Formats: sequence, C-alpha cells, structure tokens
Amino acid sequence: MSVPPGSISGPFSDLRVIVAGGTSGIGLACVHLLRSLGARVVAIGKPEGQGASETNAITDSTIHADLTDSTECTVACDRAWSTLGGLDVVVHTVGGSARAAGDGPLDRCTEDGWQAALRLNLDSAFHVVRWGVRKLLDNPRDGEGQRGSIAVVGSVLADSPSPRHFGTIGYAVAKAGLEGLVRNAAATYASEGIRVNLLKPGLLDTPMAARAIRDAQISEFLRAKQPLTAGPVSPEACAQAILSLIDPRNAGLTGAILTLDGGWSVTDPTSDEA
Repeated sequence: MSVPPGSISGPFSDLRVIVAGGTSGIGLACVHLLRSLGARVVAIGKPEGQGASETNAITDSTIHADLTDSTECTVACDRAWSTLGGLDVVVHTVGGSARAAGDGPLDRCTEDGWQAALRLNLDSAFHVVRWGVRKLLDNPRDGEGQRGSIAVVGSVLADSPSPRHFGTIGYAVAKAGLEGLVRNAAATYASEGIRVNLLKPGLLDTPMAARAIRDAQISEFLRAKQPLTAGPVSPEACAQAILSLIDPRNAGLTGAILTLDGGWSVTDPTSDEA
C-alpha cells in the first residue's frame, strides 16, 4: 500500500530515493522498507521483474528501462528525478548471473558470457552511479555539509570464491569491480558531501539464485557455508543493511564495504571443496 508523503516522521520521511533494480529481489525489498518509513521512491527495472506489478502499487512511480544502456539509463533516471522533484539517495541493486550467456570458469567462459556479466553487473552500476553523482553535485549542502548518498550491491564472490558451485569468472570480476568503483567514488566525492557505500551479501533467496537454492547438494553446502542463516540470506535483511548505509544520520560513513553473508567469508575455506 502506498504511504502518503509526510504521513510518517523520521530520518527517512520524504527522502527522495531512486532504486535501480527495484522490481525484483533486494531492490523490491528496499522499495517496501523505504516506503514503510515514509520515503518517496521511484523504482527502475525491467518489466519482467518478479515484482514489477507490485512496485507499481507501492512506489511514486515505476519506470521500465535497461540500465546497461547508457542512454536508456539517463532517460529513465531523469524521469525518476523529475517525478521526485529532486534526489537524496540512489540505490543500485541491478545484477545477476550471465551463466546462460556463457559465463563460467575462466577456461570455459565465452566472450559473450564475459561481456554479458560485465554489462549487467558493472556497466549498469557505472551508468547509474555516474548519473547519481552528477545530480547530487547540484544539491545544496544540508546542515552537516551533506548532499546525498549512493549505495551499491556487490557480492561476497568478489573476494571469497566458491569455484565448486559458483565458478563464474565474469560475475566475480564484475562484482570486484564494483568495490573499486565505490571506493574511488567515495574518495573523490567525500569533500563534496556525497557518500558512496557498498553492501556485499552472500547467496540470497532471490529469483537469480533459484537454480542454486533448488539444488539439494548446493543447499546442503550453503547450510555449512552460511551457518549464521543456515542457508540463503533474505532480501529483507539486505534492505535493512542498505538502510544503515543510506541513513542521513550516518554522515561520516563513506567508502564502506558492509558484508552480510551469513558467515560465508569467515568459514573454513576447505569446506568448499569437501
């Protein structure tokens, strides 16, 4: 259900937020949470997103666009900015497997698979974050000298590989690239009052992970690899973590890589090949 503007008080009340990838998975969970806290939200995503019709009912607007295309991204984000009458926060949750396109272990990864993984996971973030920075630079500073914030979703596979079950080189490299993008953007724009942070989740209970979750062997592996959650991390838990990254009260938080992986990155690495 839509939350009328100004009907809820608090740090997120009337915050103007664009959620890229907001029609499915983590993005959809972010839309729900932000709206429940009184934020104004525009979701941008593909029309075939799992929750595309759902976001239409709960956002200020839902815009369908392919964010891997620079021009289409700019047009969609500009529309979102116009709908909101400005911008305070950008959340980028776009991403996914390119296994069907040919991504896989290095020796078997095809050129198409490599390019597809980079386009979906890295190019889309470059387009969205660049657009967001440009818009936020036009914002006046608030009482703490802040202009706004950006949050990006990466993956634990960027630096905690699991080749037995998740050997996709293009995806892992693209997600590692996001960490470089976030750290460099955070360093460049800290003096401008723009915060840029990243959430690094483990395997999630989202449409993208359906193949893995349905596989009995991988499910058993996950119970040991992510022991804190005994399986996939929920999109709702990720949305709560993103909330902490974009919270206007966390004015000094930038360049952070927040890991939410149920213990994936701190479990015995030999367990992956057991």
